[in-house]
Amino acid sequence: MEIKVVDFNSFVLKDGVQEDFAKANSSARTKSYVKQLSGNTYFVSLQDKHHPLKLLVNNEQFLVHQDQKIVEKISRWQDKQLVRTPFDILNLIGFETLERDERLLETAEAAMEVLEERILDNPQKLQQKQILQLHRNAIHLKKQLNEYLAVFARCKQNTPLWDELILRTQSSLDNARQVVELIENLREAYQASVDNKLNDIMKLLTVLATILLPINLMTSFFGMNFENMPLIHAYSGIYLFYLVSGLFVICSFIYFRKKHWL
Repeated sequence: MEIKVVDFNSFVLKDGVQEDFAKANSSARTKSYVKQLSGNTYFVSLQDKHHPLKLLVNNEQFLVHQDQKIVEKISRWQDKQLVRTPFDILNLIGFETLERDERLLETAEAAMEVLEERILDNPQKLQQKQILQLHRNAIHLKKQLNEYLAVFARCKQNTPLWDELILRTQSSLDNARQVVELIENLREAYQASVDNKLNDIMKLLTVLATILLPINLMTSFFGMNFENMPLIHAYSGIYLFYLVSGLFVICSFIYFRKKHWL
């Protein structure tokens, strides 16, 4: 079994499918992609921001586009007798890619739990940016897993490991979709929490304004420039004013408490 690193931009196939190979190599620059070139020869692209791969695989050889790390990893798999054919290598790469994405999903779920607690406790503007970033990451993972599922299904071999890889990818894709929906719900919960906080502030301001309204009315009344005002020349006038104002405040407070407005 031949395994080597080549430059796909200058690599030439010998079986008359060079044009199809060149088109596939060009199409796979920005997305996961698989194309059957001839017989059992596949061009495979696994694209993500962490470790994009371009592979050419059939029953006899496994060619990698300028990625020596993958060759070293394959050598370790061979030492452990985990591979017999090039498609076994592709299967193991698929499992490793899937495990990384599953860890990213677990990280997103843990971040959501922390954000949810903070939002319910004290919503802040910074949390909105964190939710948006989580949503972008989850959308990216969902799209990536969907592309991987298509790739693995196209390259599928009739072995239990391939069946397990496809099932796990489908399960992770369903989980990613659920995470996206939960993040959208979290964004709605954030907005609801912000609205509730604003409502509480407006409610407090309304209660304070209502309590102070009688005092403002009395202050305006006694502030009029007339000589014949009640208590205007009385020594105890100011104390009576404070007493009546205090009674207004206490009665208003008791009334609001009974109505559960405070």
